[in-house]
Order: sequence, then C-alpha cells, then structure tokens
Amino acid sequence: MSDQKFRLRTCLWYEFKQGKSAAEAHRALSQVFDEDALSESQCKRWFQRFRDGDESLEDQKHGSRPQIIDNDALKEAIESDPRQTTRDLAEQFGCTHVTIVNHLHGMGKTNRCGKWVPHKLSDANKATRIAIAGKLKKWAGKFCLIRHTAQT
Repeated sequence: MSDQKFRLRTCLWYEFKQGKSAAEAHRALSQVFDEDALSESQCKRWFQRFRDGDESLEDQKHGSRPQIIDNDALKEAIESDPRQTTRDLAEQFGCTHVTIVNHLHGMGKTNRCGKWVPHKLSDANKATRIAIAGKLKKWAGKFCLIRHTAQT
C-alpha cells in the first residue's frame, strides 16, 4: 500500500474516532488534500468498515481466482493453429474466453481476419507490405495507361 493511501486512511480513522460523519470527513480531507482526497463514496465504505469493527487500514483481499494459464502453452496453441477461437482455447485451458483474450492481448496478439497475429509488424512483415504496395502502384499505373489509351 502506498504511503499516501495509508495517510488518508489514518485521517479517515481519526475522523471516525472523533464521531464525525463520512461526509464531514470527506469535506475535511478535500480541504487539505484537494484532488488526492478520497471520494465521498470511498469515505462511506471505510466508515462502514470501521462501524463493522474492522479498523484495519489495509486493503481487503479480493475473492477473484488467480489466472493459472501458462502463456507459453497458450502461445504454442496459437502458433499450431492461429484460427482457433477464444472460446475453443478457453475450453482447452479450462477458463473463460475473456481470460484468454486478456492473455493474448498481454502477449501482444490481436485478432485479424479470424487469425491471431502479432499486434506489431516484424521487419519482414513491413518489407513484404512495402514490396506489395510497390507492385500495386506499378500495376495501377499500367492499368490507368491501358485504360486511357483504349478510350482515345
């Protein structure tokens, strides 16, 4: 936990012990800390915790499940068949498709034309695109010349 969070929570606890309301505590913190102050709803949640007897200033542990997916195994699965859907991969790895999407985006992959590809182009990809663009430009020039001569 950051020092700033701890200081703000300590001030909230002090205001609570003084018998102030959450709204009064919020106004007092806002006068002193400006933008760094907690919102009124956050102050209310902390006051509720204090009223419930929990005077710990630490964050509560979240009940979310840890993401147990081996990114290397996911990368291998994508490389073996890049056209797999996230739902297929989720079934294969035993998690939700959103988890798969988050891991793929974290690995720098994006879905293009039903295929998971690197988000950033490699130097080889860039060179290929430049070569294709050059050929298209040359072809378009010839096509326009042929079309222009056919009309005259």
